[in-house]
Amino acid sequence: MKEKLLGILTIVFAVLVIGNGLLLLSQGIEFDSFYVKLLLLNLSILLSVSGMYLVKRHASSSGLTEKVILLSGLVLIILSGLLSFNILPWMSGWNWLIAAAVAFITMVQMQMINWDQSKGLIKLLGFLTVLSNLFIIALIAFKLSHASLGLVFDIAIITSVFSFLIAIAFSSKKVA
Repeated sequence: MKEKLLGILTIVFAVLVIGNGLLLLSQGIEFDSFYVKLLLLNLSILLSVSGMYLVKRHASSSGLTEKVILLSGLVLIILSGLLSFNILPWMSGWNWLIAAAVAFITMVQMQMINWDQSKGLIKLLGFLTVLSNLFIIALIAFKLSHASLGLVFDIAIITSVFSFLIAIAFSSKKVA
């Protein structure tokens, strides 16, 4: 039942994000900032709900791990709402929101490849994913900027994506 509800919520918020994006595009250059705030909140909810759905449906996680993912998703949604509607200052908090989103994605990725029980190549690919994502989180959270870090940031993103995709391909977990 929870899987179906999470699946339906994922579809609903995906449609809301697409609709909100199209609404913004239709307004041209003079758009209402409320729609941008709503888009950011909907995008955070979509990320959280889809992550919860993936963990619930396709990962073999313990009840505690699922609760940690749920709590992390709720924290991401709350932080997004507080920043979107200027309860927390946007200029000093956007980087923490993006870092929290990458951390949430990392937790979901590790559950998807069943990293805690994996061995060999999958363990190494999971380690590369975590290491790359930690670098991305640190770079974004602390607003580190240097001319040479741009290329390293790009390499970290590519490493994270490809190591996760290869780990998923080699994962022995069969999807039901």
